[in-house]
Amino acid sequence: MKYFLIVLVSFMMTQCSFAKSPEVTAVYNREMAIPEAVKKITDPYMRQLTIEKLKERNIKCLMFLSDNKYAFIPDGVADENVNVNGDGSIYVNLKDNQMAVQRSILEKSFVVEQPFKMEQWDIMPAETKTINGKMCKKAVSRNDSMVVAWFCDEIPCVMGPNGYGGLPGLIMQLETSLATYTLTSFKANPTSTLNIVNNQKGNKISQTEYQRVRAEKLRALGASSTGGVQVIKMGQ
Repeated sequence: MKYFLIVLVSFMMTQCSFAKSPEVTAVYNREMAIPEAVKKITDPYMRQLTIEKLKERNIKCLMFLSDNKYAFIPDGVADENVNVNGDGSIYVNLKDNQMAVQRSILEKSFVVEQPFKMEQWDIMPAETKTINGKMCKKAVSRNDSMVVAWFCDEIPCVMGPNGYGGLPGLIMQLETSLATYTLTSFKANPTSTLNIVNNQKGNKISQTEYQRVRAEKLRALGASSTGGVQVIKMGQ
């Protein structure tokens, strides 16, 4: 039965990739998780500093899908001209299956380019919950069991928050090891009115190169990354 559901979802997403879908604008609240590693930091000052830094990143995020273009903008502004930029912003050309993510390393910006692939999911239709007045079904990523999506198949949308997609309905809530994204509002238009433009700033590099540069920069400063927060150790 599980295999049938996976095949069915893959078939539906293949059809949706080429079909004309309604334009969608969605607003999500992002709440950063407090990892166990942070809670176990022995230095109380560093522990509290890290927790406060995580809480500062609890923000509103915007998602746009229009004319085979996808945008996800943390702390963005919604209007007819969607300018994709800022740290953490994601742009996907669904027609060409290409993705660009703006990242920063110690205040220097990079645009990480890579092929885009839809997430593969195991759907658990027996597990449901209501989010924002809508009945949602549970799905767990086949690539990372820590990633859980609650989607509503009443709302046709191929994408969700933070670049995740591949389910037969809008993702109303996404749980990862780093954060939880919960939908607060959305609207769908039968025709495309948004103009999504990628205006990300920074040196263009691959994901592999970005990981290498990031590790080198943090190591040079005696820094560590805990729960997605860069902690620089002073006095070393």
